[in-house]
Order: sequence, then C-alpha cells, then structure tokens
Amino acid sequence: MNGHQGRDGVRSASLAVASGRAGSRSYRSRRTSTPGTRATTHTETGTGAMTEEPSYMVALIENRAREVGMAVYSLRSFHVELRQYCDSNSFSTTLAALAVTAPTEIVLSLSSENGPLIAALQRSALLSGVRRSFVQRRYFSDTTGALYVDRLSVEKSADLALASDVPRYLALAACGALLRYIEHRMDTTFVPRTLRIKLRPNAGILFMDLSSMSSLELVSNLSLAPTLAARKQTLLGQLDHTKTRAGARFLRRNLLEPPCDQPTFEMRQAVVAEVSASEEMYFPASAALENFPDLEGLVSRLTQQANRAPAMSLARAASEASSSASVGLRPPSASSTGTDEVEECYQAPDMNVVRNVLLLKQGLSCIPNLVHALSSARSPLLLTVCETLRSPVLATLWDHIHEVVDEDALAVGTAEQVRLSGAFAVKPGVNGVLDVARKTLTETLDDIRRTVQREKESTRLDKLSMAFSVKRGYHMSVPIEGTAREMIRSLPSSFVEPVQRGKRIHLSTHPLMDLNIRYEKALEEIWLLSNRELQRVVSFACAPSTMGALHRMCDAVAMTDALLGFVTHVSLREGYVRPNFTGADGPIDIKQGRHPILDCLSGDECVPNDVFLSSPGRNAMVITGVNGAGKSIYLKLVALTCIMAQAGCPVPAGSAQLRTIHRVCTRVGTSDSLERSESSFSLEMAEMAAILAGLPHFPHGEGMGTVTGSRDSSSDQQLDGDEQDASASSARDANSLIIIDELGRSTSTVDGFAVTWAIMERLAQTPRTFTLLATHFASLCALNKYVPSVAMFHLACAARSADAGTASDGATAGGSAGRDRLPPGAALLLGGATGRRGAMGSTLPASDTATGGGGGGGAAEDGQVTVDFRPTFRLQAGPCTTRGYGVTTAAAAGVPASLIRDAMSIRSRLPARVLDEMVNDTRPPTANAGSRMSPPAVVGR
Repeated sequence: MNGHQGRDGVRSASLAVASGRAGSRSYRSRRTSTPGTRATTHTETGTGAMTEEPSYMVALIENRAREVGMAVYSLRSFHVELRQYCDSNSFSTTLAALAVTAPTEIVLSLSSENGPLIAALQRSALLSGVRRSFVQRRYFSDTTGALYVDRLSVEKSADLALASDVPRYLALAACGALLRYIEHRMDTTFVPRTLRIKLRPNAGILFMDLSSMSSLELVSNLSLAPTLAARKQTLLGQLDHTKTRAGARFLRRNLLEPPCDQPTFEMRQAVVAEVSASEEMYFPASAALENFPDLEGLVSRLTQQANRAPAMSLARAASEASSSASVGLRPPSASSTGTDEVEECYQAPDMNVVRNVLLLKQGLSCIPNLVHALSSARSPLLLTVCETLRSPVLATLWDHIHEVVDEDALAVGTAEQVRLSGAFAVKPGVNGVLDVARKTLTETLDDIRRTVQREKESTRLDKLSMAFSVKRGYHMSVPIEGTAREMIRSLPSSFVEPVQRGKRIHLSTHPLMDLNIRYEKALEEIWLLSNRELQRVVSFACAPSTMGALHRMCDAVAMTDALLGFVTHVSLREGYVRPNFTGADGPIDIKQGRHPILDCLSGDECVPNDVFLSSPGRNAMVITGVNGAGKSIYLKLVALTCIMAQAGCPVPAGSAQLRTIHRVCTRVGTSDSLERSESSFSLEMAEMAAILAGLPHFPHGEGMGTVTGSRDSSSDQQLDGDEQDASASSARDANSLIIIDELGRSTSTVDGFAVTWAIMERLAQTPRTFTLLATHFASLCALNKYVPSVAMFHLACAARSADAGTASDGATAGGSAGRDRLPPGAALLLGGATGRRGAMGSTLPASDTATGGGGGGGAAEDGQVTVDFRPTFRLQAGPCTTRGYGVTTAAAAGVPASLIRDAMSIRSRLPARVLDEMVNDTRPPTANAGSRMSPPAVVGR
C-alpha cells in the first residue's frame, strides 16, 4: 500500500474519530473524589484553563542558594516524581513545573512561611488559590526520603542509589515530607514496592516559564473565556485526538514540557510516519484503544483499596487536630478553597473492588488486539511497546482474573446494568454461599417486577413503568398528562413520595420500598462475598512485579494513544511534514511554515512563510510592518513549530530543518499589576531581566565582536555577575529561542528605543541563542550595521491608490490571518510634501504623498493621495518603508478626519531625523550605537 492510499484511509477513519471525540469528554467543573483530598469543585478560570482536574500533591523545599527540591505525588497513578534544580529569584522554574502538574495541595516547611517562595506562589494567579499546608522543617529529611525510596519503589533508580553522585538531597527531603504527610493525612500505609519513584533530570526537557506557556496558547486561550470552544483554539485542543485519559495527560505534559533528547522525538516522529502510511496498523490500533479504561486511575484505586485502613473510629477522627500537633502539622492556609469535610474511612461493603477488577479485565482484554495491530511495525519504539504489552506478568494476571471473573461481566452501561453485572461478576460455583445470595437477589428482583405490574393493573395506569436510580433504587414512573400538580393530586393514596423529573412523575409504594431494602441487603452480602473472592486477584495485582508491569503498560498505552492522535491530526489536514533535526548546533530552516492553531481554525487558506536562523550567520531577526500585518503570528509560528516537533508531531510546513531547543522564552503583551503597583514597563523589564538571567554567560568583551563602546564596563560586569548567579550551570550548553513582541512601547519613545537596542545588541551576540523581535521602532533596522548577524524583515501590505486605481505591493505579512489585522479598506496616508525623505530615507514621489484624509479612503486634498491597503501576510527582506500607518489605523478605527489631518500635520514636524540618519548614514560603523549618537552629533542637528 502506498503512502497516499494509506493517508486517505486514515483520514476517513480520523473524521469519525474526531466527531466522536468531541462529545466523549467533558471539560466542565468536576468534583474530585480521590481519597485523602477534600471534596472541592475545580472550575477552570482564566489562568486555570491550562490546568487539568486536580490529581497531584506537591512538596517543596528550598535553601539559601535558591536550590529547590520538589516531590510530586500522583493520586491517580501512584507515581512519585522527584526534581532538584537551581532556580532564579522569581522561582520561574518552580512555577512552570507547578503549572504542568496543577497540584491540588502544596506541602511546605514552616521555615519558608514568610519567605520568597511563598511570595512567588501568591503572585501567580494560577497557584495563589491552591491549598497550602505547612509541616515542621525537621520532617524534610533526606534520610527519611531515602528510606521511603528504598522500601516503596517498584524499580530501583541509579540516580536515587546511595552511591549516586547526582544532587538529590533536597528532592529526597521533599519526598520524605510528602509521603509522611500523605500517610498521616489519608490514614494510609503504603504497601512496599508499589510506588514508582523516579528522579527526573532537568536537562531532558524543554523549559518554558509560565508566561511563555500562556502567551503561546499551548493549553489556554488568551482572549476567550475558558469554555470547550475556547479550548479548541489552543495547541492542545487541536492536537488532542486521544481516546484515553492517560493519553490526554501524556499529550498535555509533553506539550508543556517537550523532551530535549533528539533520539526520543526522532523515534516518535518515525512512529507517526509509519502509522500514517499504514491503515492496516492505524484502524485496529485505534479500535483497540477505544475500550481502554483509565488505567492509571484504576491502578491507583486498586492499591488504595488494598492499603486503606479498615476503619477510623469517631474518637480518632475527633482527636485528629490534636494529633496533628505531635507531628508538626499546621492547618491549611487561608488560600484554601472549599470547606473541610471529615471523610468517613469505614464504608459498607460496596462494589468498588468488583468494578475495579472488571475494569482491569476490560483493559487487559484490549492488549491482544493492540499488540496484533502493532505486530507488523518496524519502528523500535513500537516494537518496545509490543514487548511491554506482551509481559508474562500481565498474562499471569489475566489468568488469575479469568479463573474467578465471569467472561460476560462488564463494568460499563447504565447504573442498573453495572450493579447487576457486578453482582454476577464472580463465576458460578466459586462460592456456594455467593450463589445462594444471588438466587435471593434474583427472586427479590422478580418480586419487584410483579409488584410494579400489580400496581399498573390495579390503578389502570397503562403508562406506568418500572424505573431505577442509584438514590431511590427501584421505583415507578408515569408520564405527565396535563399539569403536574393536578396529576399528583389525582394519584391513588397508595403511591408515596411523588417527585416530578422532567416530563415524568417518579413515585413508589410502601411494599416496593420494603422490597428495595431487601434488595440492597442482598447486594451488600453479594459484594462482601465477591470482594473476598476477588482479593486474590487484587493481592496479585498489588505485588511488586505485577505493579511494575502495570505501570509500564500504562506508559506504553498513554504514549501510543498520543502518537496515534498525532496521526489522526495529520490525516485530517494537508501540508504536514516530518521535520529533519539538525542537532544542537544546526539551523532552524522552515519553508512555507504556517501557524499550527490558525491553520486549523482559519476559514481561508493560511499564507505560508519561511524562517531561517543559523549560528553565527543569522541568529536574530528584527521584524517590522504595519499594524495587523501578522508580526505576532509569525513569531509564535516559530516557537510552536519547535514545540510540536520535539513533542513528536509533524509540523505544518513545506519542509522543516530544526535544531534542538532547550529553552523557549517569550515577552509578549502589555499588562500592569495594580496590587504590586507595577506599571506595564516595569513588568516588561522584569520579564526581560529573567530572560537575560538564563542566558549563557561570557566574560566582558568576549563574543561581543567590535562592540567596546561608551557603556560603563563596571555596570556590564555587575550585570553579568548577577546573571551568572541566577542562571543554571547548564545554560552554557543550552539552546534558547527568545520571542519578543513590541518591547519598550510602554514608556517614552526614546527610552524604549534605547533599551530595546541595548537588549537586542546583547541577545544577537549571545551564543546558542536565536532571537526574534517584532517592533514598530523602524530605526532598529540600523542594528545590522553594528551586529551583522541581525537580519531585517518586514510584514507590510499591498497598497492601492484610491484615485488612480493602481496597485503597489508594499510588503507581505507572516503567519496566517492574524488576529491583529486591520479592517479591509483601511486608508494608508503616505509621505508629506513632495520630495520629503521617508522614515527609512526613501524619497516618496508626489503621486504617493499625503498628509490628511480620513479612514476608509476619504477625499484627497491638494495633490494628496489616499490609498487602501490590505495585509498580504508574506515576509519580505528589508525594513518597512511605509509611513504613517499608525495614523491610518486610527482613521480606520473611526477617529474623525479633522483629527487625522491634525495628527499628520503634527507628525510631519516631529524631529525624527536623528534616528533616520542612523539608517541612511553611509559612514562606516564605529564601536557601537552609543558612540554614534554622541552629543556633538545631536547638537549639529
């Protein structure tokens, strides 16, 4: 089968998959019922839209050197992830890691209660409302953590071994405090060798701070309320074609923290390419994944059920507060949401164990189909998945289940079907007493049906039927005829508890209620006996070897589901290619690239553009252009393409050669902070300071080319020293991609231009760093005279004279239909008097000059020409030469024509010649911009 035929076949299946997927998952508010957490409602907010349903608990510890230890406990998969790293003063790495996990509770040391870490959590809109609990500092013990790891870990990690040289003492300290807190809070004792405890290396993931995750719209939309429709306008919303919860969590994690190991994402790309070309592999694998339950949550519930203490007395629950003092626990902070509820640990026998075993049976029954679908694969990654799923331990677990559980028992369906299926889950003949209890249950159910039939005949209500709900059990319902009140009054007196629900009235009788009580007692007995028979299955599933195999199975299914989702996404759209990775030192060369989100949402065909960055030839781009030309879209296109590629997904482009990126930083948008009395420019500079702090450090003068100008050297040395202290030691070998949109626009024009020039001069000469800047400071185009590695481009427009009807191609804009594009028909006012020098020194002919006119192509005055322009969204080399587009934008927005004429008149008299000369001066460049803009040169003007 050739690739084209396979693609068409996969496309037809993907359309069905996508349509079914939209209605299968709900992103509305949910109430968490995980043991050990409070029953609080989690609702997505403006920033909380990037979070998932709370399922993590986190412990944090720091020292004076800004080293942070983190332990993350997954309530749904019994997974503990440990991290230790050096952070900055703003704790950007910590905040980003917490945004990825979306914790429901954070455990901290009492010694840090008023420290900078708490202040950073309070400043974050995403994390300020997360519950925080404090324990005494002595419980953050690396010795305790090492003992926990040695006793509870399923698989021994070399990084956590006692002889390891990897820095881990803070991570172990956080692990010890977190696990001890969970044991106390949940009244839980962990079974040895059941947890998956791993130390996650910091060098293996692409780092993005919280601001970058938000501005790139990876999992949340900046401009829309957090709804399901808004979620589709994010990268996660477009790429999420997963069928399992584990796959959805894997996808989200890998978009927020893509891997930086080139063999890893190259193998993922190979899997997507192979499955895309083989419908014989895609269709069966997709069908097999449709029936997989939430495996990670299932494993967690099985282990929690096995580990939970049998009961908690009321006296012990009442004295919990006093016992907290003995272990140094503090009540949750005031930032907690919701109200505390005392959870009753003792529960009557129920079908939770039965249901979990049935779900485990359902998941294991899907493995042969998935293995068979992937058995013809040649990709090493898929071969590893098949080997994992063929584990003999999983086969033995299936045999244990098959010995006890009936083949026809199911864990899906209506509430009534699930209860009855669970009651008959254990095979007949396994337990004689259980068989007798089932006979009693069947007889009671028959009595209920006969009772309903007698009431139907005696009351002559032909439309009376039997109904079931978990709360009321079996009862009767009748459709409403007329008004509900009149019908309730007309019912016979034998009916009790009539309730209107929709278009039916639900009611019962005393004999039926007695039968329900007998039915529930029979069910409790059946569940108790079934639980005893299934404990052998649960015990084997919780054995260390089985638990390790189940964890690996969950990982394999999650990754396979996410990669098949990439295949679905690519098959639904044209123009996606597998990127070629050029290593850590190669260029970024994207041909005909498109914005991944707008490419899916735009009704029109997106305009593709090229991107080329290389080191040291061209490691920075300054992009200018009219308002709405698509500059911001072009910047985000580059970052999103790199993130998608390293996550393992093909990219929307004609061809793509990408280098491995270790750090993505963005400075996008303007906002102020009223609570901290910080202006937009202050926050802008704080973000830039954090970006500069993470750059590789080089001594003063080294790597700066010929730049030795008039700036004070002691200030540079002090700045470099501060940056070196704040950056991680691995920054020297890390590749950074920096996206800056409109830097310096929130202060005076001169100061903003000066700061932007100085920052870009430094970034352009920083090794292993690619920088893209979108700006309206046209004179920044002179930067390439002093730093040749800076390339100048513009995204302008196609202009058409309104009176002559002639068209002139002014420039082109990048990305797709940008969100900041101008309305069609906006008027472009060019130049001033005949022969006046333009912003970039070009002389505009008399036919192209104008000083007035309103928006939308007003009447021309005295030789003035009004032109209409539309962004063409195509990138062109060189600076933007279009004048007056800011005033034109104001005219298009409806500002009165008289004010527009006044604005153009004022603009023509502004002393902008000093900055123009920097661009048009043909003298050879001296040391730097500071020396060229010396006071004598300015006075001469």
